[in-house]
Amino acid sequence: KVMHYRRSAARAPAMLGLEAAESIAAEMSEMQDELAARQAAFLDCVKELPPPAASLIRDRYESGLTVDVMAANRGATVHAIYKALSRLREVLAQCVAKKISAGGAA
Repeated sequence: KVMHYRRSAARAPAMLGLEAAESIAAEMSEMQDELAARQAAFLDCVKELPPPAASLIRDRYESGLTVDVMAANRGATVHAIYKALSRLREVLAQCVAKKISAGGAA
């Protein structure tokens, strides 16, 4: 009987207490607020890019073009496009971090 009970208990879903559920809900709300702030900061940072850089970002991530196609369209090497995208991702990451640490996407 003990073994049967342990097997049944192991299969039963664990129940969270009200306090734990409230804690998780509060954490999720904070995460959503942080994500919204990061997204707003990112969009501001993309707007601040020079037009050719913004075009690279849009082609790759909005249009979903492959690096091969982007290179052919621009008369550049695949390596050059990868390098440019890598540098732009770093610039954008630094910009977002700066805006977030300054208190938002203002």
